[in-house]
Amino acid sequence: MFLLALTTGTLLFVTVIFTNVVQTLSLVVVPFSRAAFRRANREAANS
Repeated sequence: MFLLALTTGTLLFVTVIFTNVVQTLSLVVVPFSRAAFRRANREAANS
């Protein structure tokens, strides 16, 4: 049971951190294309 909880918690943590990194990196796109910035964040939010 502990191993299942640890695995699930780790998977959720990695998913949240990855989504956060994608959203933070999308800030690089803002000066070039606000539409691309919004699209990247919308996709990250939908995942």
